[in-house]
Amino acid sequence: MSGSGDTDLLDRIYATAVEPAGWTDVMERLADRICGSTAWLSQIDFVDGSGARLEDATVRIDPEWKRDFIAHYAACNPLNNVSDPVSFARGWTPKIVTDEDLLPKDDLVRTEYYNDYMRPHGTHAVMMVRLAINGRTAAVLNMARSLRNGSFGPEQVAQIAHFHPHLLRAFALGRQVADQQRLNAELTESLDFSPHALILLDVCGRVRHANKSAQRLLASSCGLGVYNGTLRIASPTASARLQALIAAAACPDTALRTGGSMALARPEHRWPLSITVAPIALETIPLLGGAASVLVSVADPEARLAVPAERLRELFGLTAAEARLALWLLQGETLYAACDRYDVSRNTVRGQLASIFTKTETSRQSELVTLLTRIVAP
Repeated sequence: MSGSGDTDLLDRIYATAVEPAGWTDVMERLADRICGSTAWLSQIDFVDGSGARLEDATVRIDPEWKRDFIAHYAACNPLNNVSDPVSFARGWTPKIVTDEDLLPKDDLVRTEYYNDYMRPHGTHAVMMVRLAINGRTAAVLNMARSLRNGSFGPEQVAQIAHFHPHLLRAFALGRQVADQQRLNAELTESLDFSPHALILLDVCGRVRHANKSAQRLLASSCGLGVYNGTLRIASPTASARLQALIAAAACPDTALRTGGSMALARPEHRWPLSITVAPIALETIPLLGGAASVLVSVADPEARLAVPAERLRELFGLTAAEARLALWLLQGETLYAACDRYDVSRNTVRGQLASIFTKTETSRQSELVTLLTRIVAP
């Protein structure tokens, strides 16, 4: 089997690796080639039938049919559910099977599944194109035929078998892409939790990602900004130093790759920004394409450190009032200023501080602040 139609379909199959929505079109084209009436790409537990979702890619299937299957008929599907999952998983192979390979047609038509689910929805025969297995879950492209078109035979199986290796590869690639996208999203979200500005650069110094703190900083008038896609400082001298640090961190020779730091003066502020540049080897992490990158961290000594009070309560068993006082001291405020701020007596704040010292195993305010600073450090 060959021709422009095959080439177009193959292109569409492989496109599903990066655009999963394309499976609907692929399944419809495959079903039409074998006079199939419907199709469903499912990932279902082969013991109890759970796992089907309304969001699954389907072709010509009424949503109510999906709901009926999920609510009841998945649990009594004789073409999916097995009694010995260990043996089934051990013998599972990525092949194409029909309902008659699994169960004689006479036996199938006597089941509740056939009479109450398949037949009312115009389904008489099913072809199952196995794609992958993971634990007790099997990914299968199911295509059905009406009674008028009869059972699936060797000719129809052969037509789909022609595309089966490509379906397998496209599905596996799609799972890899999805896993990478999910990990990238999780890593990006974790960067946004940092109170410091974190900026990821590629080895050419181009900005690939800036967390929320970095976006706020770059939008301010601190002198640090993005120009033509690269990180720059308004001062040519300071910018040249920053570029030298980035180049050292992005050195192709991993043995010579190194980090460094610099201060960025701010005339209108008491303290300069602290910029740290470090190499980050992402070859083992599928973020930003898995390429080596550079991490630029910018800390503002004047920024108020933030840590959820609930986190302190969980870590040290502090009361709500004690956590509030600890965070007050973390901001560099005085103990007795807390009396006015929270309208409590000096004896009260002294007692709270003594309890905080006991619970955190510290004995001085400076020691307590150091401990809390470590908690909020990136």
